[in-house]
Amino acid sequence: MVRGETGLRNHRVVFTRETTIGQMETDPEFNYFSDVIRSVSFTPDASVEAQRGLGSADPIDFVRGVENHTVEVTYDLQQWFSASGDPAYDGLARSNGYLPATHLLWIRTELPNTNVHLVGLGGHIGTVTLSGDPGSPQPITVTLSYQFERVRLYAIDQPPSSTTLDVVSTDSNDTMDITIEDEGASVSETLTLTGTTSVTSTESFANIDAVQLASAPTGNITISDGSGTNFVTIYGADEYEGIEGDLGTPVLGAGSLPAAAIGTAYEKFLGDTIERPSGTDLAYAINSAELTVENNLELTPRMAGFAQSIDVGDRETQLSATVFGPSDTYAKVIEYLRKQKNNIIWTLSGGTLTLPNAALVDPGTRSKEAGQAVMTLDNTFAGEGLTIS
Repeated sequence: MVRGETGLRNHRVVFTRETTIGQMETDPEFNYFSDVIRSVSFTPDASVEAQRGLGSADPIDFVRGVENHTVEVTYDLQQWFSASGDPAYDGLARSNGYLPATHLLWIRTELPNTNVHLVGLGGHIGTVTLSGDPGSPQPITVTLSYQFERVRLYAIDQPPSSTTLDVVSTDSNDTMDITIEDEGASVSETLTLTGTTSVTSTESFANIDAVQLASAPTGNITISDGSGTNFVTIYGADEYEGIEGDLGTPVLGAGSLPAAAIGTAYEKFLGDTIERPSGTDLAYAINSAELTVENNLELTPRMAGFAQSIDVGDRETQLSATVFGPSDTYAKVIEYLRKQKNNIIWTLSGGTLTLPNAALVDPGTRSKEAGQAVMTLDNTFAGEGLTIS
């Protein structure tokens, strides 16, 4: 029976911080987001539009333009936010007004006899959301919403037994290097393409995990067993209106994939404190809280290819909390009307997040009704930045 795609398949979801925005890394050191990934989603946008002209009610053709790819990753918080720790740091912090780093994202989904790879380059974190609920035993979740300069999908079929590999292009001008690696890069070989003439690897591969070209091809690059069974196709510029071809998946070289689970404890909301100001509880009781950092990314088309320029705008930091208590609804409305500002300090087991000079920008609706046991109020605070310590 043929079964559809599912979240029950094995997924490898890793990232590395880029040294050059939007470029494949040399010897990349990949890291996990968390030992528990809640969800991943990819929304592609290649600006495909109908081309129309006088004299016809129907489209003449369809054309495509610049790309705008959105990827969201939601996971259980396990590492603290730092330049070498949890990836959300690169969406929470600023360095001279810019995000500290962009990400290369690599997601591999295992299907029967095939692995599907999603590779994202130039990943800017547009929004970070931390959500906590004391009524749930689950850890705090983090959602990262990315804008990527480029995202490509590759299907890599697996050989049924160890075999040498033949590599060939459909264009005679493709003479770049191509590197092929097995799982963990224990077997790796770099070949030089000779256009439409096949080249054969010296090494035999029992599996194929990564295939990367040194430069974008013009024709389609095919990897096979030399006897009619194709394992991988990397599309060239000829498939993209002659503009630019694909590069394949990242190879490790001297880099690495994470060897084991992170293995540390998860952040739980139930034992946290949220104060405003220091030493004073934000409210008598907090039913739930959500911290959102919005980086207001702007995308600008450029002539260099399909990738748009992604620029970072103003940072907006907000904490939303559902609160209740004997007189909290009264106190919060009065505070809102007086525009009082105080630091909000969220203390987690790994450290603290501080929204300096936070103002209550939306006190919520104060509403009572017959039979109501508890009236809650949805407060939204906005801070003048964010401090991680």
